[in-house]
Amino acid sequence: MKSRNLGLLAVGLLVGPVTASAVTMPFSHTFDWAATAANPGTGAPSYSTFKDIAWPSWTHDITFSPPATSILTAALDIRHSGNGKQGGNCTSNELWFVQSTSLTKIGDLSCSAEGWALSTLVIPVSLFPVMPTSAWSLVLRLDDSKSPKNDIHLDYARLYGTYDSPTILGGASATIVPEPGTLALLGLGLIGLGVTRRKAA
Repeated sequence: MKSRNLGLLAVGLLVGPVTASAVTMPFSHTFDWAATAANPGTGAPSYSTFKDIAWPSWTHDITFSPPATSILTAALDIRHSGNGKQGGNCTSNELWFVQSTSLTKIGDLSCSAEGWALSTLVIPVSLFPVMPTSAWSLVLRLDDSKSPKNDIHLDYARLYGTYDSPTILGGASATIVPEPGTLALLGLGLIGLGVTRRKAA
């Protein structure tokens, strides 16, 4: 019985200090359009206007701290105006749409012919980075190939979501590596269990 208790104690000591869990963390990055020399758009100081012949592209750079083991959710907010203003009826062939540089379509912007609107689009899982990772760069662009002569005003785009990260002892990110002393305790425990089984036999 003593040997069995010793084995259980050793296993418990091994599992206890290095039990890992996952904590859900938020992430976000905002790209702000402004009429500056570095921005190809033109417009008021707080936004830029783009022609259908100059499809705007931009990059979201996310740093995961602590590193991510999986992305749980990801979405994109874009504030815009003038989308579908050709006649103001906003039919499907007049709307700008968002896609990645790999030509993965994310979704259509909502109608904003009468003023500013906020479109929220879900990022496809296929665009998530390979896990685990500590960074993610997502390059996006607006496309207006269905709607000639349709300009659009852009204010900002925000990429945001949640991700899982490995944690240890209630919060600190860590790589789980058993210490030599813990391994020795495990060995003693296994020996004790073996002796117990031999006596029982």
